[in-house]
Amino acid sequence: MANLVPAGQVPTVAAVLLDSRLPQLDQLFDYAVTPEMAAQIKVGQRVKVPLRSQSRSSFGWVIRLATNTAYDGILQPVTQILGEPAVLTAEVWDLVNHCADRAAGNASDLLRFAIPSRHVRAEKAFLKEVSAAPSDDDSPPALRGVWESAVTPTSVIDEITAKLQAGSCLSFEMNHGMDQLPNSLWVQGWAATLALLAEREIREGRSIIICVPDYRDLNQLAAALRALVAARVTRVDAKQSKEDRYRAHLECLTEVPRVIIGNRAAVLAPAHNLGTIVIWDEADPLLQFPKAPYMHSRDIALVRQSQTGCAVLSAGYSRSVAIQRLVEIGIFETAANPPKRTTVRALESLPAERTGGRISSGVVVAIRAGLETGPVLIQVSKPGYALAGSCARCKTPARCANCTGPLSKTSLTAEISCLWCLETFTHWRCTECRGTQLQLRGAGSERTVEQLSVTFPGVPLVLSDGTHPVQLVSGDPAIVVATPGAEPVAAAGYAAVVLLDAENMLQIPTLSISEDCLRWWENAAAKARGDGICYISRELGGVTEVFLRGTLIAWLRSELALRNSLRFPPAVRVASVEGTHTEVETALAKLTEFTAYDVLPPVKMSNGAWRAIVRFSYAIGAEVARTLRAAVVAAAAGRQGSRARPRTRAPELLRVRMDDQTVFDAYTRTVTEAPEELG
Repeated sequence: MANLVPAGQVPTVAAVLLDSRLPQLDQLFDYAVTPEMAAQIKVGQRVKVPLRSQSRSSFGWVIRLATNTAYDGILQPVTQILGEPAVLTAEVWDLVNHCADRAAGNASDLLRFAIPSRHVRAEKAFLKEVSAAPSDDDSPPALRGVWESAVTPTSVIDEITAKLQAGSCLSFEMNHGMDQLPNSLWVQGWAATLALLAEREIREGRSIIICVPDYRDLNQLAAALRALVAARVTRVDAKQSKEDRYRAHLECLTEVPRVIIGNRAAVLAPAHNLGTIVIWDEADPLLQFPKAPYMHSRDIALVRQSQTGCAVLSAGYSRSVAIQRLVEIGIFETAANPPKRTTVRALESLPAERTGGRISSGVVVAIRAGLETGPVLIQVSKPGYALAGSCARCKTPARCANCTGPLSKTSLTAEISCLWCLETFTHWRCTECRGTQLQLRGAGSERTVEQLSVTFPGVPLVLSDGTHPVQLVSGDPAIVVATPGAEPVAAAGYAAVVLLDAENMLQIPTLSISEDCLRWWENAAAKARGDGICYISRELGGVTEVFLRGTLIAWLRSELALRNSLRFPPAVRVASVEGTHTEVETALAKLTEFTAYDVLPPVKMSNGAWRAIVRFSYAIGAEVARTLRAAVVAAAAGRQGSRARPRTRAPELLRVRMDDQTVFDAYTRTVTEAPEELG
């Protein structure tokens, strides 16, 4: 971004990046600046411009102002300037450019996440406040009273800040436990620790960005900052209204140190004198952007670190395989001492009798012991009532006659219905034996609550999942049933945590399920109080034994070594290439100049498109991304130039998704059985 207008002259040309998803339009286009606009237009402003003709228009951002152009035709003029502030900074522009190149995507796709839609009322109110407000107080903020984290002592904070020098990266596993803030509110220790870290950064005149997976984590962090730190805190949240979201972006543009907290998009926020980017629980898939170019906040933070020299802190109760790789190659440092964990015990091997359906007697004993002193958390794998149903006579899975979806019930007395299309079946019959009795298979959170109400009559029961969100519970004895990520915070922590569905979780057929389970279990165990106990079945072995013994780092090393031998991510970078068979083959042919890559041949997918998987080393990642991106642009331009109308619906345009780990999920179950067939 630059203003190339000589002193004393006015701009006559604006180079604009269009806000378009079309790959062939991901470039700068020159537009004429009228004399009326010359005094108002600025680099970074959002503008409205004509597209191909005056009857069609598009939005975009001014990237450069100049007095001449290399285009030898007549330039169309900028139609309208949308807002006085320059909402795009040079630092953010450089960041999205580098990220788009790395992910073979459009820069405008990332800018759509970074810059919210304009809200006129919020803009006018903000500009009025800024013009009327006195100069900012440059004195450093202080803690609100004297307070020290009971979970993370000052020595640990000192260790973090000592290693978080400019340009450094640190992976830090937090201690388990709860902290009571000066306002008597309970939060997890990590939230208080990051609040104290933010206070130090602001006191030294630097901004800090803290990215967390979802609104539950964000609410905890915001509560800790309100109670502990007197500083400028800006929340960038997808759940905010359009007005609040746009105002937050305008606040980030001011040249004052600021604490910026939010979800995955916060890593793209403008920040004055950025000192540190914190990614909390970086293995959570919510930190990956759900739309093109599908980048992870961790990778964007590392790109920003290489550009600005800021520090990056990856914090959590566990560590991902991706971070483990970065640790082993020397990019990330680690803490000197292991974290303090909740006591983890195996469920006692009591008689195999069943109480209330799937609740074993060992689980019942653990729950009763916890209820004597406080609340008990029960972690289950799925929300809802039952996962599916089958014929009680012949065990044939029950399927919907309309969409072939699984049939089940939403409660014990509800009608049989399809979990996909919601069609109800009052008189259901098995297609194989004509039986009429449906047997429920699996238990979700609601059915678990129903079973526990029978086993523990009179005990308060709390359900927390995506449909029934609960964020805080009291410290009184109660049973809290929650799905992973939806576990509420209990005052002072839980007396016991029971991981009820460890076996079901481990059966999810994804490449990262083992590390996901370890993260879910560690996050649940961390909500226990100091003398609390976490229970899990030892009979499962494998990953559960790793959790019981606390040998996560050793397991991560072995897991990364296995993925290295199989050439699975993150040991190598991968790209999925989807489109017509001809387009995919053409794109793959452009890679023949590289040597350190291999291709899993194209296969036809259910939507009619073909998909190939390219695996390549990190050393040639930039070149591979650039080559595949050129193939996408060429394919899009070729389709645009073809005037022949196809008789059938053509597959989607050629698409490239970099670092797409999900394409390896189908291979997960055969890794140990036939690794030679996988590469």
